[in-house]
Amino acid sequence: MIRQYKQWCIDNSIPNDQIASEPQYRQIFNYEFNIGFFKPKKDRCQLCTLMKTGTRAERERYKTTWVDHYNGKKACYIEQRKARTLLTKREDVAMLSFDLQKVLPCPKSETSPFFYKNKLSVYNLTVFDSAPALGTCYIWHAGIAKRGANEVGSAVMNAYINCAKDGKKEILSFSDSCSGQNKNRFIYAMMLNVSAKYSIKIRHCFLTPGHTYNDADGVHARIEAATRMKDIYDLKEWIQHIQQAKETNPMYVVKRMKRTDVFNLKDLVTKQNWESDREGNKVEWNKVKIVEAGYDGDGILGFYYKIGGEKQYLDTKKRRGHPVNLKTYEPNIAYPENIPLKALTIKHLQELCKSLAIPSKYHNFYNDIFANIDPTEDEEDDVMDPTVDADSFDPDEVLDENGNLENQMAEEGEEQDEEAVDGDLLGDGDEYFEDNE
Repeated sequence: MIRQYKQWCIDNSIPNDQIASEPQYRQIFNYEFNIGFFKPKKDRCQLCTLMKTGTRAERERYKTTWVDHYNGKKACYIEQRKARTLLTKREDVAMLSFDLQKVLPCPKSETSPFFYKNKLSVYNLTVFDSAPALGTCYIWHAGIAKRGANEVGSAVMNAYINCAKDGKKEILSFSDSCSGQNKNRFIYAMMLNVSAKYSIKIRHCFLTPGHTYNDADGVHARIEAATRMKDIYDLKEWIQHIQQAKETNPMYVVKRMKRTDVFNLKDLVTKQNWESDREGNKVEWNKVKIVEAGYDGDGILGFYYKIGGEKQYLDTKKRRGHPVNLKTYEPNIAYPENIPLKALTIKHLQELCKSLAIPSKYHNFYNDIFANIDPTEDEEDDVMDPTVDADSFDPDEVLDENGNLENQMAEEGEEQDEEAVDGDLLGDGDEYFEDNE
């Protein structure tokens, strides 16, 4: 653009002393015009990218699958718009979006001693309440808990309960489709528990893989921008930077999770029926798009395989034995004992403290962790319900008997241009749809 500007000046005989230099051009363009450029993130939808960059034969091969994928993406956006519209009409409705941010390193610094050292993992589960535009960040580190269904479910349960105590009668929530953290029976059981105990309705929608941008992602983007060049040495400083990441009200609320705040949701599942629906058909949980709790009675989970499709029902109490009483059930603490931390991580953190790369005033934070944690050589088991990594896309491995892609696209599409969410529903690959409709 600068080159074109200078060529325009030459073509229009503008004197050299009146032609802006490159720094002047950038200053005027970025600050006086207030125009910037969106930088695409790496985690774009693989199927949509394939439909944009693949050969004609490849695009024809996956056309049917992509059209279903596109319609699913569009249906999710419409579902979000309906929820926002309902917020303006009913004061007893809440709209929540939640997502687990990528791991935050502690300590965090740009100096060389930190580059090749293992660091303490800090986790942030953000729940965004759309009505007051309030982001709440549930934060903890690897010495407190892991990052699986128990942790996500405990944080989201707290958010649901707060909505119920605020007088909300119905909660419409949204998240990505990560099966180890969000899309699993433990989360569904928690929803049934909260809905029965507090007499509220919960309707949760799983966004289309590859297009899972929601309001919580906006909070994460702001946090990353605010901490990009900052040195952060302990959890307290992470909390302070997150609180200060937003300069206008309402500010972000940070809740520091303790070990006693993380509950074991396993009993809600092991003593109930999660295998077959009312018709006796096996439930395909990986294909569920919407789940509903509290709409059809205690212990009844409604679910949809397709947005706008036929509603299915699961009676969780339909099992021999003594099912859990959802109205009175109180979950146990998930981690009554210390959580082991990798021995190499402990060693590296001790080395950083000894060399004073971590300033001495922060040593007490790490010493307290070392005193209450046992070292282990094993890898950390972060998810309660592990599944195959769906981010790796190999067309030859996921073709069904008809030569079409199965539903194994990327589970984690973290970033989506806000314009695509709020306005234009067309995304990568839609050129094919327009050219061949």
